[in-house]
Amino acid sequence: MSVSCSHCSLPVPAGLVEADSELQFCCNGCRVAYEVIHEHGLDRYYDIRARVDAPQQPASSSGKASAPTAARLGKSSRSTSCRRWG
Repeated sequence: MSVSCSHCSLPVPAGLVEADSELQFCCNGCRVAYEVIHEHGLDRYYDIRARVDAPQQPASSSGKASAPTAARLGKSSRSTSCRRWG
């Protein structure tokens, strides 16, 4: 049986499942985020998140830096043509 994280809804690794606990977390970061959200009365976050229609999936990177990041790294954010393929 798969157990979902009480904060992010990702699967909880078997070694982190707490058998007698209603709340389950996939990592300490999610545990802390959940605690902070509830301590500050921001519980509505979970209601709003449940209504979002976007599918849950891990973030992915395009491999391109944004202009501020590129500037900080001293690189151009514009794509350059491939030397191999022209």
